[in-house]
Amino acid sequence: MVDAVDIVRSSMAEDLAKIEMTGHNVANVNTAGFRAHVSPPKNGSEIGTVVISNANGNLVATNRKEDLAIQGTGFFALQKGQDIALTRLGRFVVNTDGFLATSDGWLVAGEAGPIAVNQSNFKVTSDARVITDGLEVGKLQIVNSEAALKTIGNAKYAAESAMRVDEQQFEVHQGQIESSNVDVPAEMIEMMATQKHFSLTQKYFLLYNSMLSKGINDLGK
Repeated sequence: MVDAVDIVRSSMAEDLAKIEMTGHNVANVNTAGFRAHVSPPKNGSEIGTVVISNANGNLVATNRKEDLAIQGTGFFALQKGQDIALTRLGRFVVNTDGFLATSDGWLVAGEAGPIAVNQSNFKVTSDARVITDGLEVGKLQIVNSEAALKTIGNAKYAAESAMRVDEQQFEVHQGQIESSNVDVPAEMIEMMATQKHFSLTQKYFLLYNSMLSKGINDLGK
């Protein structure tokens, strides 16, 4: 027999997880490259595992040639040793070895390995080709993952597997950064609905508990 208390407890825990997730999304509305979380982790999920929104964030012009943004499907692939990470935050630099990289040491992955631009006035085309002095020196890896992603900080995600995205599904924009894709009005509506559901569930629990206590007391008479 299903325990009504367990059902109510589970429902309230899910509501609290949704409220926490919504608060996290709203707190990151101004975080460039942030992807809104659309589903809280399920019980038993690995810590940090999330389901994220695939909606585009707005583009913000920076006029830095190292800054890149994706519109459409996919992530930039990053590598550090044997580790691979995905990100939509294309705020890159040219490191001391002349490779396109992040400020915290991840190399931007190309389809044939890291991409050397050597501080030159390089250009990145909408289909992710990197051009230096009129020559193509590499092509950015734009990838996606069907598996759940795990947050690893600084707008980066780890994935068990990643697949190449067809170039018809994205556009790369140079000199721009993608802003957070959090939809604040939608988040607030979701939070109010969840809070209302939590309140109603809590009232049901108190009523059920009162009826149960009364029944036990009546049996004792």
